[in-house]
Amino acid sequence: MRLVPNQKSKDITRRFTEYFKQLAPKEVHLEVTACEGGEGFLIPISSRAYKAASEAMTRVYGIEPVPSRGGGSIAVLADMQQILGIDPLLMGFGLERDTIHSPNESYLLSQFFAGMEAIAWFYEIY
Repeated sequence: MRLVPNQKSKDITRRFTEYFKQLAPKEVHLEVTACEGGEGFLIPISSRAYKAASEAMTRVYGIEPVPSRGGGSIAVLADMQQILGIDPLLMGFGLERDTIHSPNESYLLSQFFAGMEAIAWFYEIY
């Protein structure tokens, strides 16, 4: 499951289990085994790193990026935010047409090179 900020994985796992057990007919034995869990988090667009990344992307692509909330499963980022007190930053260069994680996933070389340029600008600006 993908969580949003302020949700706790153990609590959501418990709620999920209770709900599915409630849905199951009494003739069905249902067992949920929890695996690892990560917390939800949000990368603030007010951070210095985000602003530098936005400027870098604007320089490379010629338009200002529009922030969007997207789900992901990189649990260590929430840990970094909580333990280190820093806001992690993710810069994506893939396109919707890339169909990421699908059998026919692709990635344009032009995006790869633009990404390298944007990262270089990010470090210069940051």
